[in-house]
Amino acid sequence: MLHSYHIFVGTAEVFRRALVDQGFLSPSLFSLIVFDECHNAVGNHPMAAILRDSVFRGNFTNLPRILGLTASFVNGSLTNIIEKRRKLESLFNATIYSPDI
Repeated sequence: MLHSYHIFVGTAEVFRRALVDQGFLSPSLFSLIVFDECHNAVGNHPMAAILRDSVFRGNFTNLPRILGLTASFVNGSLTNIIEKRRKLESLFNATIYSPDI
């Protein structure tokens, strides 16, 4: 039944349960995963769990592309901006493109 749909929309927590806890969805079923407000993907946030415990954990042959959207990659205070950027880039296995400050 899942193969008859082209787009799934839901909260990060709903997808975390489906991908991590229950395991009835596999990252290889998706061609693109979009994370809005991706600066929140820190610690135990559901977005972080999806990437850490599902997408980049298995040996999947067809990993989905990841698009993380945010107005600012800094979550919380403006201290340790470089470290926060490195952690987010590492989690998403990506490079943040933003204007220099």
